[in-house]
Amino acid sequence: MPTSGHMQLFVEALSKYTPDADTSDIHVIFKQFNEMARVQGDYFLCRQKQMQAIASMLKVIPLELSSKYTLSMCPVNTSDTRAMDAIKRFAIKLALGEAAGVKVRIPSTRPKSFDDLTLLCDCHHELELFLWLTNKFPGNTVEQQTAQRLKLHVIQLINTRLINTDDLRHEHNYVDRDARLRRAWESTSRDENHVSLYNSETTTTPKDVASTYEMVA
Repeated sequence: MPTSGHMQLFVEALSKYTPDADTSDIHVIFKQFNEMARVQGDYFLCRQKQMQAIASMLKVIPLELSSKYTLSMCPVNTSDTRAMDAIKRFAIKLALGEAAGVKVRIPSTRPKSFDDLTLLCDCHHELELFLWLTNKFPGNTVEQQTAQRLKLHVIQLINTRLINTDDLRHEHNYVDRDARLRRAWESTSRDENHVSLYNSETTTTPKDVASTYEMVA
């Protein structure tokens, strides 16, 4: 993967040799870089969609190119709204020159269902993201230590429940859901077959029209 230094050199080259190129938006720069970073079409830059999705979100935040590039390298799933919101909050604080704090809410009760366990996993992922960001943009040691402590606490909660999952509730019954989907599909298929049969019975052919004309005559 290219470094922020590579991207800076690329922007300088664009400004020098392509004066009309847009070098103010990291999202546009990524697109231009991806178009040129190819070798005979077989080798190209990976993680383009993920990086461009984060860069597009950051284009309205007044940050330096190197900072936006580093944020675009965050190891997250861009379809995770919680993770994307966490990156945006951190970027805004960084642009304002303020220290970002931990905004992860840990459930106060032990998980009683698999959904509760999933929520703990989401909290763990968000805490790891915060630690990654504070490692790339150091400055608030207290919040970093708090995040590390919360992460260990969440890991302990998850491991404790994974040891015994027999009493965890299933909030979602996949068997019933699949049965409902199958019934809906079968009902739709029957309706489509009925319409198709009706159309075939009511379709008038030229031969039928001729026969009807002869009978009337």
